[in-house]
Amino acid sequence: MLKSSLEKKLLKRIKRYNEEGFNKTQIKLALIKQDYPSDVIKDLIQKAEKNEKKDRKIKPEKIPIDAGKVFITLGLIIVIALIIFVSYKAIDGNYKTCESESCFITAANACKSAAFTSIKAGAVFTFKTKNCVLTKEAVTLAIDDLAEIQELIEGTSMRCKYQKGSFDERLVTTITQGVASCEGSLKENLEIIRDILLDV
Repeated sequence: MLKSSLEKKLLKRIKRYNEEGFNKTQIKLALIKQDYPSDVIKDLIQKAEKNEKKDRKIKPEKIPIDAGKVFITLGLIIVIALIIFVSYKAIDGNYKTCESESCFITAANACKSAAFTSIKAGAVFTFKTKNCVLTKEAVTLAIDDLAEIQELIEGTSMRCKYQKGSFDERLVTTITQGVASCEGSLKENLEIIRDILLDV
């Protein structure tokens, strides 16, 4: 059990990290890196969430609902969503679908439009390249023992610019290598994980 003053200090730090936009996993990993026990951190994060919910409790106002306006609004939303979907499919249709890494790497090296989905040991990544820009997205990552890492990576992406004829195939063949020219949350979270694992 932590002393009261240390607990208050950590709760303030967790609150500050929350306000700065860090998620629970990032906060937990940062505090673990500072040698705080993970079970204590988990309890304090839950306590901080409860305190935050208490601070935000506001009684909702009852707003009268006009059914006609609701249906019109829903109809407009559906029409807009269909237009966006059709436009996206038209744009997305310009990508050549590759069935292998070598097909995608060849297309990327020539700065041609291509798409590829890699499935290895339960990890699913999607790749798209167009005009010498690669987009890599982590769809799922199968790491049973490391849920925090899985949470940091899944659903994130990065964009990598490269020169024609010098595409770094490690961007496709590995998870963490070749990312020097990339930007995005996937790269940032991979760096966080690398730093934590190097300190362990």
